[in-house]
Amino acid sequence: MVCMVCMNYAKSCILCINILNKAIFKFLNAFLLINVHVLYIMVQLLYYFITKKSFEIFFDM
Repeated sequence: MVCMVCMNYAKSCILCINILNKAIFKFLNAFLLINVHVLYIMVQLLYYFITKKSFEIFFDM
């Protein structure tokens, strides 16, 4: 395996692996945060529909 960034062998290329890992982790963290927010909104909408408060909320907007 050759590193695509600096063309060193992957085992000797620690720098690029670290940079790529950080980028991947940042992307995953952002993705997880977005999913958590979407789940939270879905749960709130379900709660409002169950308790029949959804109409009041939507008309207030």
